[in-house]
Parts: sequence; structure tokens; C-alpha cells
Amino acid sequence: MKLYKLLEFIKDVFNKLGEIYNFPRNAPYLLEEINTETEQIVILCRGSRAYIKTTIENAIVTPNIIEGLLPMQACWLGYYYTYLPSVNITKRISRKYHELGFKLQTKKGRFEVISLEMNTSILVYRDMKTNYMYKKKITEVVQDPFVINNIDPTQACYIGMQAGYRVAKYGTNAFSEKSNKPILKLVK
Repeated sequence: MKLYKLLEFIKDVFNKLGEIYNFPRNAPYLLEEINTETEQIVILCRGSRAYIKTTIENAIVTPNIIEGLLPMQACWLGYYYTYLPSVNITKRISRKYHELGFKLQTKKGRFEVISLEMNTSILVYRDMKTNYMYKKKITEVVQDPFVINNIDPTQACYIGMQAGYRVAKYGTNAFSEKSNKPILKLVK
């Protein structure tokens, strides 16, 4: 009986550690770091001690990586893909997403992206449980963890790309005043 209680205690400790480090059970990959100078990222593969080191663009064009990330991390990846200062924005944005192998899906999540009004950057998305439609500025959606974490990672990456493009084009005033910057290890 003591052994059973000990095993339950150990299980609870590991569950608490998983909650603290925000590593859900259904995400095969965890974005560890983004190097903004070399445009390299490091991804931890869940269930092994293996790391994947690749460029941001290679991660974007690899569907398995985007689909395996948490939606918030996929959003960050898309954001840095278009926002990095060394990037020729018009060259990257002018490439069609299907040329990159980038396909939006609705396999996971509660919300589904319906449309994006490009001139106002208003995102229209639908709650698939209640069938209710929402309209928000794309920079507000990026800052709303409930919405981003309940969207398919491919759609979250697309939202991040559009938000990064908007910030690169209009500066940091594209975000609202109540901006909460995500906590992520950036290497310079």
C-alpha cells in the first residue's frame, strides 16, 4: 500500500511539473528557442531527448512541425517568419502559401478562421461549438491566449504571419496599449 501511495505522489509531482512548464500531453513538439539573428529555431521532440535545429522557413514549410506545435507557439513562429528585421518582407509575403506547402486546416481546436479583411486586418472566426461568429483585429487575436490556444496550429501560424506582417509594416503601434508580450527565449 505504501508503494502505491508513493507512485501516486510521483505521478502527481510530474503532472504538476508538466502544468508549470506548459507542456501538454497532446503536443509532440515544443518550441524551445528562436534565434532572431540566424533565423534558427530549436524544437524539442516530446517522448525523446532529441532536438530539431532548423530555420524558421523550413519549419513553416514542414506541415508535421507546424501541426505538432502548440497553437500559441505556431503563432509565434509565423510572427517571427514575417517580422524579423533582416527579412525582405515583400519577398516572403509575395510567395504564395501553396508554394510553401502551407495549408490551413481545421483538424484541432474550437475556433475556425473564416476570413481576414486585409485592408483593416479584421479577422472573422467562428466558434464551432456555438456557431457564433467573432470579429477582432488580428493583433488582438494574437494577444488573446484563449482564442489562439483553441485554433488549429496551422491557422494560428497564419494569424501570426499576418500579425508579424502588420507590425513590420506599421510598427509596434499596431498592437493595442494593453499588449502582453509572450515569454519566449530569444537569442541575439
